[in-house]
Amino acid sequence: MESLFTKEECREVIEFAESKNNWTRIDFSPVKTKYSHYDLDDEHPFRNRIKKYIEDKLNYVIENPGVDILKYNVGDGFIRHIDRIPYLEFNKDFLYNVNVILNDNFEGGEFILNDKQITNNYVGNVYYYRSTVPHEVKPVTKGTRYSAIFYLRERDIIKHKTNII
Repeated sequence: MESLFTKEECREVIEFAESKNNWTRIDFSPVKTKYSHYDLDDEHPFRNRIKKYIEDKLNYVIENPGVDILKYNVGDGFIRHIDRIPYLEFNKDFLYNVNVILNDNFEGGEFILNDKQITNNYVGNVYYYRSTVPHEVKPVTKGTRYSAIFYLRERDIIKHKTNII
């Protein structure tokens, strides 16, 4: 993991999303998946930094990254799952998930990747993994957990810097 954003920048993103008060609530209670998400505005500089990270680290040139801010309140979590799902139109061509943890003043909400807890998940760190790797967010027990996520999809790629996809 690598630090991409300062704590202050992360706090500003949270405040920006909260000021818009335009969260979409996801609640699949029978399968223990609950959270809210906010689609970060196209012009927000946070998006451009993630775009540059994808170009520098993953070698993909993309046009316009869609970044969601995820908000997990007490009791919210996301069961073990993968994000590349060939039979779903939106998910069928996911390649990578790119995540940033935005705060640390919560308890619970552990991120589990391929059945291993990520322990060096510090505010502002960015990390990525293939969209076919199982992952989950354990239920939050105190406070509110915020993170940012971007899904790198095949259809969003302009080119691969090495021309190998």
